[in-house]
Formats: sequence, C-alpha cells, structure tokens
Amino acid sequence: MLQTLDFSVLTWKQFEGLMADLLEAEEFVNVVQAGGSGGDMGLDISADEMRRSLSGRVSPFRWMIQCKHYAGQPGKTPSKQAHNVGHKEIGDILSFLDEHNAQGLLLITDTDVTASAAKKLVSFHESKAHPFEAHFWNARTLENRLRKHPDIIERYFGRPDKVHAKGKGASNPFKYLESFTAGDRHFFFGRSSEINSLVGLVHNSPVALLFGASGTGKTSLLNAGLLPALADKHFLVGHVRCLDDPATNIRREALRILEPLAKKKELAEIGGVGNLPEFLRRIRMFLDAVEGRAAIAVDQFEEAFTRAGVREQKELAGAVRAICEPNTSKGSLTLIFSIREDYIGSFWEWSHAHVLTDAWVNAFRIDRLGREEARAAIVRPLTRTQWTFQAGLDTQLISDLEKIGDGKIYPPYVQVVCGYLIDETGKKKTVSQATYASAGKAVYVVSDNGNPWALN
Repeated sequence: MLQTLDFSVLTWKQFEGLMADLLEAEEFVNVVQAGGSGGDMGLDISADEMRRSLSGRVSPFRWMIQCKHYAGQPGKTPSKQAHNVGHKEIGDILSFLDEHNAQGLLLITDTDVTASAAKKLVSFHESKAHPFEAHFWNARTLENRLRKHPDIIERYFGRPDKVHAKGKGASNPFKYLESFTAGDRHFFFGRSSEINSLVGLVHNSPVALLFGASGTGKTSLLNAGLLPALADKHFLVGHVRCLDDPATNIRREALRILEPLAKKKELAEIGGVGNLPEFLRRIRMFLDAVEGRAAIAVDQFEEAFTRAGVREQKELAGAVRAICEPNTSKGSLTLIFSIREDYIGSFWEWSHAHVLTDAWVNAFRIDRLGREEARAAIVRPLTRTQWTFQAGLDTQLISDLEKIGDGKIYPPYVQVVCGYLIDETGKKKTVSQATYASAGKAVYVVSDNGNPWALN
C-alpha cells in the first residue's frame, strides 16, 4: 500500500497516543486510553460519538477502539514486520464488545485488513442478530484524516513538509475521503448543473440554503464548485465552518475577504461593530459604496444546533433578518448556509421560533450522483493526468457503485475507488480491469478504505 506517513517510526504507545489525539480532533468526546499493551485485550481506547436521533435528541454512542500497530519497525524480527489484520483476529476482538459495554467496535490499523476480515466486519455490521456496529480505519483512512490536522502530524512525525513520502499519491486527482478545495477545481466534475443552480440562487437572494444527506458532497460543491464560479463573476468569496461560535467565524471571514478592497482603517471601523446583524449591515454599506459583491458559505450549519448555544442561535437569527432587509443598491452580500438534511427538523424549529421561514425561499437539495454525473467525475479528471482507464472500466465501476448505493452513487465512493486504483497502478499509464478485479471490486475497496456507513 502506498503511504505518505511512515507509521513504522512510532512505538506502539506513540501510535495509541496518536490515535487518541486524532479521535479528539475528529470530535469524539470522553476519549480515554485504557493503558493496554496493544495485544488482545479488546480495549485500547474508549470514546463517545455524539449522535442526534430523528427526534432531535443528542446522546453519546460508546465505541470500543482497538489499535493495531502492524506497520512493522526497521530491524525487527519477521513476526514484528508489517502485516494486515486477519479474519481470526476480528473474531477475537468482536468477542470483547459485551465485556466493555460498547455499542460499537472501531478497529484502527496502520496497515490494512485482509479481504476475509473486511467481509467479516461487513457481515457483523449488517447482521440483525447483533445490536453492535463494527467499522475500521486502515492506513489510507488514517492518512486522509490526519492530513486535516497538520499539528498532529508535526507532533508525531515532524514538520509536514519533511514527512517521508512513499509513492506518487500527491499527483492522484481523486480525493479519497477528503473534501475538494478551490485548488482542486480542475479535478472536480459531475456537478455542473448544481453549480449553475446555486449561482442563480446567489444572484437572486441575500440568503440561500444548500441541504442534502451525508456523503453527497456539500462541502466539495461549495469549495470547488460554487465559490470559484462566483469568483469568476468577480464576487469576493469566503467559506467558514459553523462550529460553536458561528458569529465570530462569519465576522472574521467577512473581514478577510474585504481586505483587497478596504483600507485598514475601514476594516477596523467595521470590525469594531458589536453584534453580527449590525456588522453585516455595515458590510453591505461598504459593498454599496464600492459596488462590490460578496458571498460567504457557512458550512455544516447543523453545528448551530449541536455545538452553538442559545445566544449564538439568536444572534444568527438576527443576522439572517438583517441581511434580508430590502436593499436596492448595487452592492450585495449573500450568505449560503449548508446543512445535513437529517437536521432540517431542528433548523425548521429554529426558523419558526425566530420568524425566518420566508427567508428560505431559495433552497437547493443536492442528491447523490446519477450515471452520467458519475462518469464525468470518473473520466474527466483523468484527462488532466497521465492515466487512463481500460475501455469499459468506467461503465463497470458505475454499475458496481450503483449496486452499493441502491441505484444512486455516493461521490466519496467514486473518490475512494478511483483513488485506490490510481495509486495501485502507479507509473503505469492504464488502469486495467485486472487491477480492479484483484482489488475485490468496488465493494471491497470501499470497505477497505474506512467506514462506508457513516459518511460526513
């Protein structure tokens, strides 16, 4: 397996610490290292994931986490060299779920799991005979998640720009489980219709709502689709994540994108305005004066209901009312809110409580990919690289991905499968049917690269 991070330089205890830090960075709570030896004790780390039910209730989901540091270490005996987690080990680990009062198993390995072990985990997870969940992160999943946290990489491996690189993964046009950024725009395909629709919404309204299920690619659509398209039309564009203080995050991003047009004194005066509604009014006044246009995407807006407090929610409501006030001037400011559709109930209750329902006339739902959109996402990025797919492989991929998605195709699955095939092909020019078959086809590639049931 091609890797960017050399996990073999870590001791087992360092690897366990790395995993605990990563879990906390990924917003697991109550992360506790059990102090085990890394053997067959069943529990290396316990952690809770906060989950929201359809009724809106938030409750913790308890994970039993088993860490397997199997990347091997230089100079060690063959028994200590790199190997994958096998079928028997999976059975042994699963037997500890009841003992640790866990609701699910998360197996983390810095190598991989064998095909039979992956199949056992999938079967266990999907079996109605078991009340538990069972997922795993392998080395590729760890790398994808760690890339979002360079401070953790530096803590355990040194400066990110000095980390030893293996293979040619940097030129891979597919993103695995990472979101696309503005810099990936030239590899982002399959969403042209959605981009055009959203551009129209931004032109016609001071607020717009983007919603869709987990794994439909909302963040990628914003960063690599909508915002670059607006920038082409001379908009000032920004992107913020909601987190627990959305008002502060919006203020900071608004001031940042105004820097090319505003003098330091003007920015200081605008930034000194106390509350978010009045701050946004001042932003609009400034844009009026310079005949400018700006759009800010407020991503993962569900965090306003899971992380932000009542005061922050009230301030956001005031901001929406302020930005929807009549404005006949040439300047414009649009906020685009992106939210997971399983939080629409909480969003709607908040809108009703603050008399905001009329503000969401311009809403757009993003769905999974259809066949032709998926074909564009698979084939068109390759036209900008040295690689090609063997004739007919794209059609087979689409058919297999449709089966996994019950007729529709999850964008992350396209990225995981195609990214894996490119890495496995390496310097060869053509990704072959044989390479795809030897990988176990889409169902096993998706399973081998992380948790296919909890897309973010």
